Amino acid sequence: MNPDKQPPKDKRQRGRPKGSKNGPNAGTTGRPVGRPRKDGTLQMPKVNTLKASQQTVPSQSCSTETGSHLNSDGSGSKQPVAICSPGSSVSPALSGCTEQPLMNVNDVPTSADSNIGTLDPPDEESDIELVQVLPQLNTSSTSRDLENGTKSNPAQSASCKKSRCNPPKVLDEQLCDYNEDEDEDDILPGGIDADIDFMLDEFAAITDDDDTVCQDLDAAVVSNLPPEHAASAEGTKAKIPRATMPTWLADEYADARTRLDSEIAKMGRPACYENGQFTMTVPPLVFSRVVPYEIEPMDFYRPQFFIWLPHIFHRIPCPDCKDANRRTKRGQPVMLRILGWPQHPRRVVDLEHLVFIIGHWYYCGHEDCKKTFQSWSPAVMRVIPPPLAALFPFHLTYRCGLTDRVVGVLRGSFQRGIGPSPFAKYIRTMHIRYYEQLHVQYLETVRQRMQASSSGLLPSHRPFPRWNDPSGYAGYVPTHHYFRCFYNSLVELHAVEMDQHMAMQSAEGLSHDHSYKVTGLLGKVNGVATFGALHTACNDYGECRKMTLTPTKGHDDCMPALAEIPGTLAKYGHTPVKVVFTDNVRGDKSALERAFPSLLHDVNPIPSSTLEDLVVPDDWHVCRLGSTYQINCRMNCLMDELHALDAEKELHIAFDLEWPVDRETGIYGRISQYVQDNGFLKLPSSLLVVLRSKRVCKIGVQVKADLTRLYNDCGFSNSSNEQPFVGALELGSMAKDRNVTDRTRVSLADLTALVLQRNLPKDASVRISTKWDDPDLSPEQEQYAALDVFAAWAILESFLTIPSSGPVTSSTPVGTQVQLMSRNGGLVVAHGHIARHQPKQLDGVNVSKTRIIITLTSIVVPAYLIRAELRANRQEIPISSVGSQLPVPLLCNRKDLRT
Repeated sequence: MNPDKQPPKDKRQRGRPKGSKNGPNAGTTGRPVGRPRKDGTLQMPKVNTLKASQQTVPSQSCSTETGSHLNSDGSGSKQPVAICSPGSSVSPALSGCTEQPLMNVNDVPTSADSNIGTLDPPDEESDIELVQVLPQLNTSSTSRDLENGTKSNPAQSASCKKSRCNPPKVLDEQLCDYNEDEDEDDILPGGIDADIDFMLDEFAAITDDDDTVCQDLDAAVVSNLPPEHAASAEGTKAKIPRATMPTWLADEYADARTRLDSEIAKMGRPACYENGQFTMTVPPLVFSRVVPYEIEPMDFYRPQFFIWLPHIFHRIPCPDCKDANRRTKRGQPVMLRILGWPQHPRRVVDLEHLVFIIGHWYYCGHEDCKKTFQSWSPAVMRVIPPPLAALFPFHLTYRCGLTDRVVGVLRGSFQRGIGPSPFAKYIRTMHIRYYEQLHVQYLETVRQRMQASSSGLLPSHRPFPRWNDPSGYAGYVPTHHYFRCFYNSLVELHAVEMDQHMAMQSAEGLSHDHSYKVTGLLGKVNGVATFGALHTACNDYGECRKMTLTPTKGHDDCMPALAEIPGTLAKYGHTPVKVVFTDNVRGDKSALERAFPSLLHDVNPIPSSTLEDLVVPDDWHVCRLGSTYQINCRMNCLMDELHALDAEKELHIAFDLEWPVDRETGIYGRISQYVQDNGFLKLPSSLLVVLRSKRVCKIGVQVKADLTRLYNDCGFSNSSNEQPFVGALELGSMAKDRNVTDRTRVSLADLTALVLQRNLPKDASVRISTKWDDPDLSPEQEQYAALDVFAAWAILESFLTIPSSGPVTSSTPVGTQVQLMSRNGGLVVAHGHIARHQPKQLDGVNVSKTRIIITLTSIVVPAYLIRAELRANRQEIPISSVGSQLPVPLLCNRKDLRT
């Protein structure tokens, strides 16, 4: 049969039709789509039986297995099934192998005459799908021989080898079929769960002997094994190689083993070791002294092998025997012995191409061990000398692996914001670029040969195979799922080293802060985030010095980790911390000084204010009421003073409340000695009378909010019969009425500075504390509470000497003295009085209900700009330009005037 013959046009194309990738019938016809079952089998449509006299199929390099389908009673029919590599075609016209007639259903061999196997799950990162072909006759043993590298039938083996070297001709548009349409994201029917299952398998611990992951053992190797190893090897289940593995790899690997055996027998080590390198590959054709009569595409993409035989450099002790402290009969350490070559090499991904690792198979001869190891197993890498192990430039996972160069680029990319998906596309682009360069070299070589004078005598050249054709170039790149999980496992593997590296950094200057972006991406439990913030501390070089996931922003969560930094600085000879940058100096000051005592060395603290601290006068007596009886007696004395006053007069008292606050949760507590079993407060009766009296004015800052909170803590908000707590007199409102501030929400410390010209100390460790409900308060707490109420009383006395001002309305009489305030209402800029004559216009500007004319008598702020809408030319001008000769009329907005 002519191998160059094109397939019939009426031949139905196999595989799913275009547009049916996510259709309801996807995977039911043509190529099976999806991941194999966990039992190792792939659900496939039934194979239609054809008459042997009418149909023929090529003898491809595929694996044919005869499976038995048994019923529940143990009986059943046998049905032949053939699995081949996805890149091989099923059409006889595209095959270079000899044809064989199809077998009849009645001629199916029995289970005794056939090898029954299961399909090995394909690699999760495979870009090629499995295909189903029709069953063919007597290929079970042939597939077994090809898989084991033996040659039971020379003619048939030569025919199949010719098919490997002569890839089938395909259409031009198929030569560059390396798009990502068949990525694993599209073929995993299980979605995220299937992806998670695969990643758990792929990044599981690498076994010491992983030779049975993809393939079974050679019969020739098994025959040379010791009895105990041969028994375990013969019981190994035969498996079919993964879909993305090259179909020609078995022959190339067999040739490489033969070459290595010859070199080791002559020189004692491989020839590449004599040249000072571990790689073994075929040089390009340009280095060949003999011009070949026929060139093949494979001459340009021969595999690159990495020869890893550590026993040549150093004897390898058995890792298990070393851990168990086993010895030989002579008391010597137990050494590993050479068991042979593994059945298949190990594939890893480099920046531009694939690398295949070739190593030896070792076994331990100790009667209590009997374990086997691969030369690249983690246990072997652990016991060989570190300088030798450092020469192994690969990071292996359960089935795949990356070179150290790829891992270096991976880490740099992830650290600089390049995610796994762009990185996977980048590596894929590099591999395809390298493939295209080889393709161009092949085409240029063909063009040069065609231009020669003897081109008519040369055979026809074959097309360059596709990038992802397993029988051709067999390109492969893991997907972004693999790279993401690989980086996570790499970070977890080196977590101890990273912590050690951070502990060895200097920290003369520190900066710390909380971040909330990372915690939003972490997993949640019942919809609730496990951590609330990520606390990070960096040194003056921008290096991470400490990183902790914390439930809250509280000091109790982040300060213990910071407190360990001084110990590591002293351990590694660094200077102590001299300065810490924070966004909450007042709140973090005390906690940072406790964590870093060096912050107090040779430091003269700058006061938070240039004003003198407020102190309680000596004629004031601070009395602490520690029992219900004492509270009732003091409140009764206040009510007696109220009754002694006239009915229209009021009694003023300074009032302030403090609640215990938990820094970890931010929850405010209640006063413990007055909390009932139901969780509400039960205040003394005399105190309730004072709180509900309108004539007792409670003076302070945010007093109304304090009374409302106290009312709710008593549980009165749930009852309609309880009287509210009234009598709040806000110092903030009084300050705004007297033009002291421009807003009512002002702190007591600010009012103390503005009115009393004193600094009110506010220690954050005392103000925010859980100890305000303790039966015995500390002297600092008593001083803090006494200063608050004394400051409120002193501010009230000052306000009583300042006349209260009010807004100017339409009822304000003519001639009333007014003040022109700044636009924010916090500064007096001029003085005057309401003019007696109020015309409808002043200098061409209308006098409306919101405007009024005043007679300007004095200017306090000459640079104040008069509003543009109050000028005829709509331009702002300084007030000094109109008030050069006082008094002068001036149009103003009523909202800018105060009486």
